[in-house]
This record gives sequence, structure tokens and C-alpha cells, in this order.
Amino acid sequence: MEDLRRPRIPQASWVPIRASVVSRKGEYWKPGCVDEYFGATSVLLPADDSNDALKISWSDIGNQTQKSWVEGEDYIAAGIFKDYQTDLIGSFPVLEQYRDGDQATEWYLDQDIIFALGLKLEEDSWVCPGEDFIEVARLRRGDDGRPEIFEIRAEHLRDYLCARKSGLLVATYRSRRAVFDENPSITWESSNPKKELGGGHWEGAIRDIDETGSPYGSKWTVLTMSRKDPELEDDVPALNLPRNNEVQSESHTFQRGGPRGVMVSGQLWRNEWVKPAAQSPRVRGDKIESTVRFTIENDGATAMGSELDAGIRWLWFRPNIILDILRRRGGHLGWYSENTGVVGLASHSGLHFGLNELGLVNVFAKDIGLLPDHAQRIWASHNVTPEGGVSRELLASQMEVNPADTSAPEIEFQEAMAFLERESIDKFGQPLLQPHPKVDEIIGNIHRFQCVERGGIFHLCKEVTRIITDRADIGLLRQHQPARDKQWRSIKLLEGLMSHLGFDGREITAPLVGAYDLRIVDAHLPPSDFDYALNLLGVEGGMNDVQRGKRIIHSVATTVKRIAESVVARSDS
Repeated sequence: MEDLRRPRIPQASWVPIRASVVSRKGEYWKPGCVDEYFGATSVLLPADDSNDALKISWSDIGNQTQKSWVEGEDYIAAGIFKDYQTDLIGSFPVLEQYRDGDQATEWYLDQDIIFALGLKLEEDSWVCPGEDFIEVARLRRGDDGRPEIFEIRAEHLRDYLCARKSGLLVATYRSRRAVFDENPSITWESSNPKKELGGGHWEGAIRDIDETGSPYGSKWTVLTMSRKDPELEDDVPALNLPRNNEVQSESHTFQRGGPRGVMVSGQLWRNEWVKPAAQSPRVRGDKIESTVRFTIENDGATAMGSELDAGIRWLWFRPNIILDILRRRGGHLGWYSENTGVVGLASHSGLHFGLNELGLVNVFAKDIGLLPDHAQRIWASHNVTPEGGVSRELLASQMEVNPADTSAPEIEFQEAMAFLERESIDKFGQPLLQPHPKVDEIIGNIHRFQCVERGGIFHLCKEVTRIITDRADIGLLRQHQPARDKQWRSIKLLEGLMSHLGFDGREITAPLVGAYDLRIVDAHLPPSDFDYALNLLGVEGGMNDVQRGKRIIHSVATTVKRIAESVVARSDS
């Protein structure tokens, strides 16, 4: 068991705070069988009592009940640990519950840890919404569904320990057994060696066994005792303690034989101490110096996040930062004007941002400096040298108290979709675009930042096609236009409907044609057709990726609005 002798828990990224894991290969007690067990239990104890805590034995911790009990006149709450040798009192971070009549057991993370670290239970995982939903604690189960190992992230555990001025005693027990046909020539000094290790000890054993695992050649005695009272035949027997003449017994002895095997085993007990962190920014709210740096000048000068509250300045970021945030759970995006909006994670309120002429994202530096450290690291990964100036609309809002009277095409698109639905229901008695359970999700994916990644423009056009072209009610479109071809599909039918209502259907639906063509670009769309599709969407040469996405959404929003207006105009006439 040399691979298990080195202490590991205090340095581990994940600390086992409860474990009972059995692994086995081969048939029990047959040559080739190897089975292992790993058990762990832990107790929160005062940080100053580490020396006494490390003297507590595995059996004193593992055998102590974790349910509520009464001791004399004292009520002991569930999860409390008392060591009667050292008088130490602590608590279990994981409570194990046994229920009468239920063969299964359940493990529960201490409520105080959950509340202190702001955790949320999701199946067998405890995540922290305030830190981008990072997994902080987890329970792993065996194939039969029983709990096997409970772990907690060391960084969060040590923060919690610091706040409550505690350490964590982790007591572990490991065993390993292997069965051979003959002695494997292990060079131990005896058949039952013992070794003292740092924080624990190891014991080994080699012995011959039979096919039941018992010592080979061992003798067994079976003793049978019974009563021979005549009253046993009564309808309602009432017996006293038996006298000698009322007891009969017999015994026989036998010796086991059969195939011989050799079992080599080892057992390892160890106590390890997890120290508290030096500071507790999460639980106690300690202020720590940020190590995240941001570029603040076009000569490459940088400043730490904690220094960003000095002066009035802005930072520049690649537009990919918006996608990065939106792909994280709880990420959200909103718009104030054509080129300003709000973006953020679930762990903090949204940041007011602006887009400059180069498509770079600007944010007031102090707002970045006030973010939690994990959020600063996300923003810092997209930080770039200042270029292209600060967003004109952002300056107008933050410095001139004169917010831009403009509208983002993303908002125009949402409003146009709602407008079309209202008017088509009013005109035709049903929506022109069929309902779909993921409409809101798809609309949320329609934003200009989709285009900042390779192939993003095609993804944006795919979402546009899904939300409009793919949902068009073919039956309704055929019903409300006399001239139609049986081969016509959604876009052509929309074009026909607009023409039937007296408008230029081809010109109105052109952006939908362009979006559809770009959606299928993977089908080897020729370069000339690619440029033609972009022209249909109003995308011009020289536009950066953000401007391209913005123009595509604006063109499609205009199309949807014009279709709705055509329906309104026809209704009024």
C-alpha cells in the first residue's frame, strides 16, 4: 500500500469529508480476488486544538452517532461530536441518517456550510450561484444508489474554516486484500508487520485461507442447546428459567479443508488536519488584494482591479466578452440604446457597456473594479489596449446626462415580432408564425455578438430562419392568396402574400432569402452567392463583425415590421 502512505488530503483540491467506498474484482476468496475499502469521516474542531484532535482515533469518530440524543439532562443536537478522551466538542460537516425500517442511508451537508457559502443543491451537487455556479460540494453514489464519497472544494472549505476559527480533522481508513494461489514472496519481516506513519499507522498480514476466507485448517465447534420442558405442549406455555435437568445440549467439531489460498492484506489508519485559510473573503467578507490586472493605457500600462476606482476612465474589451458571459449560467444581456446596454452574470448586477466604432466594448473602469474576483478574471481575459475611443453613446449617458434617443435592432426585432403576431391574429384569426416552446430562447440568441466568432454569422442567420421562415404557417399562407405554386414554400408564399396585398413582396422578403442562403452555407454556397446573400441583408464591405450582426438583425426586423404593416394596411382598406 505504498501508493497510499503519503498524506494527501491537506494538499488536495477536493477534500473527502465522508466516504465509504468498496471496490472489488474477482470472486470472493478465490485466487485473483482483490478488494479495497476507503472510509473517511471528518469533524470540525477549534483551530487551536489541532494537536489533541489528531490523537482522536478512527473508531471514536466513526462509531459516534450523528442523530440527536439526550445525555443526562442535556439535549445534544444532531451533528454534534463529543470526544470523551480529550473533552473536545465539534460538529460533523456531513450528517449520516439511518431510519428505522429503511435499509438505505442518506448523507446531508451541514446547513451552516450551505448558508455560509451561499450554496444551492442541484441533484447531488452543491453549486454557488454567486460564483458563476461553480461546483463547491458533491456527493457521488455507487451503482446501487448508495452514497459513497462526499467531497468539498478545498478553497471554499478553508474560507469557511477561517471564518469560524476551526480546522477540519479528516480520519481515514483504507484496506486492501488480495488472494493468491501461493505465497507471492513478499519480503516482510514477519507475517503481521506494523509501521508507524505520519499521522497514523499501517498493519499487514499474510495467512493461508480456505475458500470461505477463514484460516486454512481452522477448527470449528458447533454447540446446540435446547429446552425439554413438558409445559411446551400447553396451549399457553408459561415457563421459568430452566433447571439443569430441563436443558439438553450437544456439540460437534470439524476442521475446514478444501483448496488452499494465500491472502495478503494491509490496513492503513491516518488522521489529517486541514488548516483554515489566512483570510475569509466569502464568509467573513475579508478584503483581499486583487491580483487581476487590466490594460488602462494605449502604451500598455496596467492596473490591478482594486486600483480601478481611482479617477475617471474606461476599459476596452473584445466583443467576445459578451458571448463568454452569455454562455455562462445566469448570464444576461439587455439594451438601452442602439450601442449601449447592460450585461452581467448572476453573481452581480449588470454592467453598463457601450460599443465604439471598432466594435470594442467599453465599460467604466470603476464598475469593473467593484466586481467579485472571479468575474474580474473573466473580463480581464478579453481586455485589450485602448483603441477607437470610448463609445459615443456611453459617454453621452454617463458624462453628459443625455442618453441617446436610439434603439437597438435587437429590441426592434422583438417589437416587430410581437407586432406581427398581434396583427396577423387580428387579420387572419391566428398567428402567421406558428407557436413554438423555444421562441423566447431563440429570440434571446438573436444578437449582434453572434457574429464575432468564426462561423457566427451563419449561426445568427440560422436562428433568424428558425424563428421566422421555419415557423411560417404554410396552410394559412396558401389560404390567403389566389395565385400560388404548389412548390412554393415559406419565403415564396410570404412574398406572394405581400404581392397579393398590393406590396413589393420580393423586395420586402429579400433579407429572409439572404438569411436562408447563409444558413445553408455549409452546403458549399459559391462565393458569388455568399456575397449576394450578404447584399440582400444590407451587409456592406468594410463592416466589422459587430456591425455585420447589427445590420443583419436590423434588416430582418425591418422585414418583419413591413410584413405586419402590410397586413394592417390591407385590413384598413
